[in-house]
Amino acid sequence: MMNISVRFVDTAKKLAGTHKTSIELEAGATIDTLRKVLASKYPGLADRIDAMQMAIDDDFARSDQAIPDGSEISVIPNI
Repeated sequence: MMNISVRFVDTAKKLAGTHKTSIELEAGATIDTLRKVLASKYPGLADRIDAMQMAIDDDFARSDQAIPDGSEISVIPNI
């Protein structure tokens, strides 16, 4: 297992109802895996999470990109 922190930006923060959270994921989890976890944990994000950008430690990430343990993921809505 690994722990990451997730930071919600702008509209994502409003939809999640928080600005930051910690998530535990299986080692080797990808951005796609995280999207599913966030949609389940934060129903307000469920309909829009697939259209939002994700960044791993301030670098934009692909959906199939693995998340390193201890990373900070930013959830960034499209403008």
